[in-house]
Amino acid sequence: MLMKCQKANGPRGLIPSIQAQHYLFLISELDFDAVVKRIRAQSLEYRADPMHRRSGEINHEDGKRGVYFPDPDGHNLEVIARPYGSGDG
Repeated sequence: MLMKCQKANGPRGLIPSIQAQHYLFLISELDFDAVVKRIRAQSLEYRADPMHRRSGEINHEDGKRGVYFPDPDGHNLEVIARPYGSGDG
């Protein structure tokens, strides 16, 4: 999809619209604790699932810890402290 836009000092142009994306970051256990602490300190919404049904929770499935939160542009960010499939089941 393309959107028309007006440059401040130029002709109209077409730029692609950007769809919301999902970004996953695999981080250490210590970094995970620090990220969650920052999320809470900034009163950001966070959830345990990508469908945003488990608000204010951390995902502990498969022996890992993970959390989803939005970035300012509406992208769905996820941080996990262990890779998917590496846990107890």
